[in-house]
Amino acid sequence: MDRIFISSFRGLQMNTQKAEYALAAERKEIANLRQKMIEVSAQLEELKRPVFVPSLIKDDSASGKSEGKLNMEKQQAEKMCEQLEKRIKKMECDQACMCSEKNHQETLNMILQEKF
Repeated sequence: MDRIFISSFRGLQMNTQKAEYALAAERKEIANLRQKMIEVSAQLEELKRPVFVPSLIKDDSASGKSEGKLNMEKQQAEKMCEQLEKRIKKMECDQACMCSEKNHQETLNMILQEKF
């Protein structure tokens, strides 16, 4: 009888240790995800800042640039704005995914804490 009890106790003890290791790994993963979310949020805020685009002067004598060059610069500025908007959208999606993953990890963490 004692052997069965000791065997059961050791099995329970090993399961508890495994759960503690899993819980520690989950906590570490949550911390990493939080840090990543902070970084992504900072990058997103940086990209959301207004982009300064100098006004284009149509007077060639004042700027010393031709009409074609001004149009080319305007197109480049518009293209850069489009690229920045795409990056912002991607980062917003990444942030949403990170929040979802964080919530999932926290749920798993709570479940593990409740079980053990």
